[in-house]
Parts: sequence; structure tokens; C-alpha cells
Amino acid sequence: MAAVAITGIEARTARYRADGIEVCWFTDRNTVPWLDAVPCVQALSSRSYGEVTSSAL
Repeated sequence: MAAVAITGIEARTARYRADGIEVCWFTDRNTVPWLDAVPCVQALSSRSYGEVTSSAL
């Protein structure tokens, strides 16, 4: 997902929720402005093992 402002992703999440759709956003970036504002998962790659881990926030 391209960079998006907190207000934009909150509004999009609210529209989906109003239509009965639960949403969880994913990012592989270390910091995004909406990380604690909407349901999301941050995927992190482990450079030493090449594994992908996730952290539900």
C-alpha cells in the first residue's frame, strides 16, 4: 500500500466497517503514521535467516 495519511486510512477503515467488512492492514515498513491507529499487522523480515515474522498490533 502506498503511503497514506492517518485520516485517510481511518476513513477507509470506517467505510469498510460500515459495509460490514472487517479489515486488517499490513505493512513491511518500520514506521508508518497509522501503525497504532487502525487494525494492522507489521511484517518484518529477518535478514540473518531470510524468514518473515509478523507482529499483530
